[in-house]
Amino acid sequence: MKRINAVFGYSRVSGSDQLKGGGLNRQRVVIARYCQDRNLEVKRIFEEEGVSGTLSERPAFASMLADCELENVKIIVVEDLSRLARELMVQMNLATLIASKGIELFSANTGENISEALQSDPMRRAMIQMQGVFAELERAVIVKRLENGIKQIEDSGLRNGVPVKRRTLDGRVKVRGRLRITERYPELIPIVADLRGLQKRYRGANQSCKYSTHPHLSALIRPDRVTS
Repeated sequence: MKRINAVFGYSRVSGSDQLKGGGLNRQRVVIARYCQDRNLEVKRIFEEEGVSGTLSERPAFASMLADCELENVKIIVVEDLSRLARELMVQMNLATLIASKGIELFSANTGENISEALQSDPMRRAMIQMQGVFAELERAVIVKRLENGIKQIEDSGLRNGVPVKRRTLDGRVKVRGRLRITERYPELIPIVADLRGLQKRYRGANQSCKYSTHPHLSALIRPDRVTS
């Protein structure tokens, strides 16, 4: 049977765990199956990686709306409303924005035409808002669990029964934040120490140039500025 409508898909994952866990791939499969069953052609799936559901401004989402206008695509499919956003206010704002542009938004899991429900039946709109409430509650529970897990690791110094090696500068267990450069590349520690010693000795021998840089360090930092 000939496909009659072209659609865009939209998928989103908010963290590295979802990225590694196949969240985007699962959403692709669900969107593709929904469209295949309804004789819809998926022209493109716009994917948002590492973007929180609390953010209303997203590059892939903005590109999708722009391409909808350029390519005259009037249908967008998401796995479910939580992939649009977990916070109810953001969810409703984005869904309303889509509907205001004459685009129909469908949830693959429920088959609901979100845009139609927002503009017509008050009861269906209330049901959609309830879905948003539960999605926001789920997000709050996930955040609370993560916070509790991090605090437990910080208090015990153990992750899955293994001592945590990372430490803050004052010696406390470090769980949050990015790795310091010395944690990423521990082999640089002795090199940096040697360079600091070299710089200290150079400045000690050149009191008149207290803030000058040893020529060898200058060659490492900006080799294009070193002349023979």
